Amino acid sequence: MYFLNQKRGWTSNATPSIAKIGGAMMRTKQGKKILSRMMKTDYPITLLIDRTSTSNRMGEITAGETYSDYTFDDNAKAQDFKEVVIVIYGKVIKDNMQNEEFYRDSSFSTSDIIGTVAAHEGEHGTNKKANSGFVSEEEAETKALNSEKKAIDDLKKRNKKASR
Repeated sequence: MYFLNQKRGWTSNATPSIAKIGGAMMRTKQGKKILSRMMKTDYPITLLIDRTSTSNRMGEITAGETYSDYTFDDNAKAQDFKEVVIVIYGKVIKDNMQNEEFYRDSSFSTSDIIGTVAAHEGEHGTNKKANSGFVSEEEAETKALNSEKKAIDDLKKRNKKASR
């Protein structure tokens, strides 16, 4: 993970994806919380923006996805995260997200939505209770959606203050 330097910018080795996703996450209290958690993990987390795909590798239209690799016990039960890759689908967000329930009539920018989706995916990548390798898919998705909703609420509050 790449850290913000003293000038409140990204270190020189941060990729454009890291800077864009991390910068978008920094716009909300929830995003900052998840980004901080991501920076403190003892396993690698890779952040990528796919700017051209209109679906994931399974053909599903989704704004983001978290791929997790795990360490296992002797009974092949997942014990901990080994590595996480988070992919944000920029074209899907740009083309479709304003039609989604949480974002309809929000006037959020594409960058704003990248930040809220990254909070969702970051929850999957840093919280065992939000990752289907450790809990049911339904339980994992509920936790991650709650994180995304908190980031959305933070943006709404920020935008309300800015419009005063």
